[in-house]
Amino acid sequence: MLETLKFGAADPAVTCVLLHGRGQSPADMQAMITRHLDVPGVRYVLPKSDGLGWHAARAIDPLADLTRAVCAEALAQVKTVFAAQTGPFVLAGFSQGACLAAEYLLSGAALPAAACLFTGCRVGLPDDRLPQAPLSGLLVYLTGGDSDPWIPLDAFHRLHTDLTGEGGRVRTDLFPGRPHTVTGLERSGLQDMLVAVQGVVMRWDDGFVFPGISSRVIFGHGTLAQVGAEVERLGHKKALILSTSHQEPDAQVLAASLGPLASGVFAGAVMHTPTDVTAHAMTAYQVTGADCVVALGGGSTVGLGKAVALRNGADQIVIPTTYAGSEMTDILGQTENGAKTPQRGAAIRPEVVVYDVDLTLSLPPAMTVTSALNAIAHGVEALFATDGSPVLDVMSLDAMPAFRDGLPRVLANPQDRAARAQVLYGAWACSTALGYVSMALHHKLCHVLGGSFGTPHAETHAILIPHTAGFNAVAVPEKLAGVAAIFWVSWPGIVAVRQGVGCAVGPARSGIDAGRSGPRGADCRGQSLREPSPVWAGRYPGAVAGGVGGCLPGVSCACGGQQLGGQPPKPPAVFAQL
Repeated sequence: MLETLKFGAADPAVTCVLLHGRGQSPADMQAMITRHLDVPGVRYVLPKSDGLGWHAARAIDPLADLTRAVCAEALAQVKTVFAAQTGPFVLAGFSQGACLAAEYLLSGAALPAAACLFTGCRVGLPDDRLPQAPLSGLLVYLTGGDSDPWIPLDAFHRLHTDLTGEGGRVRTDLFPGRPHTVTGLERSGLQDMLVAVQGVVMRWDDGFVFPGISSRVIFGHGTLAQVGAEVERLGHKKALILSTSHQEPDAQVLAASLGPLASGVFAGAVMHTPTDVTAHAMTAYQVTGADCVVALGGGSTVGLGKAVALRNGADQIVIPTTYAGSEMTDILGQTENGAKTPQRGAAIRPEVVVYDVDLTLSLPPAMTVTSALNAIAHGVEALFATDGSPVLDVMSLDAMPAFRDGLPRVLANPQDRAARAQVLYGAWACSTALGYVSMALHHKLCHVLGGSFGTPHAETHAILIPHTAGFNAVAVPEKLAGVAAIFWVSWPGIVAVRQGVGCAVGPARSGIDAGRSGPRGADCRGQSLREPSPVWAGRYPGAVAGGVGGCLPGVSCACGGQQLGGQPPKPPAVFAQL
């Protein structure tokens, strides 16, 4: 039986088995890695090899019979340690320990909950026939250095190929010029993994309030044909059709299909719901004799419908054509004199939402990505909301795989109706979740930047979400653990897609004029925020501003007077890397 160093939680939610490298000990691993981690509920098990290493073979040795034998003997030793674990465990290793952990993963033995391989590869040469076994979506974090003296870069690459080829969900970090060690970012990756494996902890010992979902939802293909029946079901006879100028042809077709149920078309909706545009829409409502509104389009049109309803109490039927997701919320942000002011109320929430998947088939790739990231932001913010509920947590987390799996398929084939349905379902779930919690830092910043600088709403969400999520993940890692696990590979992939399709990633491309500022500026001071992680005066705002390429003039985020001194906390790597 191997000598083992054990410490951490007595009744663990997850165990981390960490294998040391050649010439090292469990105490070395404790000093290099585990003492820097801060994850409740983890027990650490660090076995010690009988000699100076787990075996005498080197990464560059051919896989001769003797090499196979010594590797198999080492593998048999550590398997006894793994077999003794009860409950989920994460397998981790450094250097030779990472190599041994990799061989275990691909040996066909029972898989751990996840694996973290710091500077590892497989023993053998390219022509050697190495064991392979399915990994079935296993979370794997693989790291290395491009000039590491012990792990050749080509061998590192072969390991990555084997892990991904067998179905592992692999996140890989390769560090230029890094010595044979473990960096802080790598330790953060292991910490993220340990949190993710524990899953979302839904503790509602103090109770919760969930008011129920009040909007009627119709979801499917070809559901646009049901709009007339919904107008009549609400007891109305004349619907004013709202749209942007770009979507006016579609609005006119809808009006024609409604026949006498349509009072006319107002195609003046624009971003950020300016109050002067709403005034024109109110005039059109009165002149045409409308008794309800039908909003066809994205967030701009939905916002206009809400603004009309807020003023005259009109019933709303919303037909979303993007994934923006505001249709299920009672949130409205209106812009006047360069300032965007959000408000909430029962009169703002639409009565009926008609989701027709077919209307999203023509959504361009760039808008598809930014709009979907907008929706994802809704779900993430609902998860770390201070007034959430288990119902909304389940909806938010159920939406994330729909985006993860559906978005790549949509981008590969925009006409893929099943994939479009997946993504639209995710947008509905996230929109609903946000509609029943308090908005926090993320949405307040999006409203402030949009109203002050005129930034496109969806793009602003897409830019800020990694930063605001990472900020709050410091305070409530357990709430975002499920997101970290779901998007382990896909978050960086989606962000790369975001850049590839031309999504704005800096102030100039977001429409921000670096020289623009004013007496009002982009200021969210005085706005009440219910934030799990306190806003750090003068420090974290720079990190947020970094999301749009650098500090922004006139941006002040000492929100609600919540000011603390010192340095802001470092976001977990799974968010910070975005």
